[in-house]
Amino acid sequence: MVRRLSTYLLASRPANPRVLNLGAGAQAIEKQLRMNADSNHAVKRGGLRDRLKDSSIVTLDIAAIPARRLLNQAYTPHVRADSRRLPFQSGLIDMVISNHSIDMLRAEPAGFQSALGEVARVLTPEGRFDFALHHASLFPTLCSYYDIKGERSWQSLFYDSARQNPYYDSALDITVDFQVSGLCVTAVSKIQAGADTWWEVSGTKDA
Repeated sequence: MVRRLSTYLLASRPANPRVLNLGAGAQAIEKQLRMNADSNHAVKRGGLRDRLKDSSIVTLDIAAIPARRLLNQAYTPHVRADSRRLPFQSGLIDMVISNHSIDMLRAEPAGFQSALGEVARVLTPEGRFDFALHHASLFPTLCSYYDIKGERSWQSLFYDSARQNPYYDSALDITVDFQVSGLCVTAVSKIQAGADTWWEVSGTKDA
């Protein structure tokens, strides 16, 4: 996701792109992005560091994350809010990203569609989204992890072996779900890295 966000910022048409990270947690992506921008090979005029200065990146999470835990708090504002009811005006955001977060709402389908609808609402007419989504093959492993630990945290509710698998097994299912909510999927890639498999999904606001 850091690579994809960096590519967008460096090639972005808006002079001052506005990016929203849904389910951002403690801002790990933003921290890595800042580190990459400040590294020696990246410090050049017109490079990523300059683009970050011209960009507005806001992180959002439904969880209460103390300021002391935010990894990039000096640079990136954080909002506590629900993805199903985004506290932003329509057509404000140039890019929305989500790294293995927004699709957890598939455990309650109406909530997931509400979140996708909100993404479509806040995006500019030429806005785009980049999401990393869970592949269905991850579900049994994640269920086993939480079953063994015996945790009943908020997160474990999304990895409950008693539930029907809420994660994606098909690129077609992804495309249909997003289209229903006013989002146009332009690329879906199935990524395999060791034992992990996930989807990388990109697209735009439906014209």
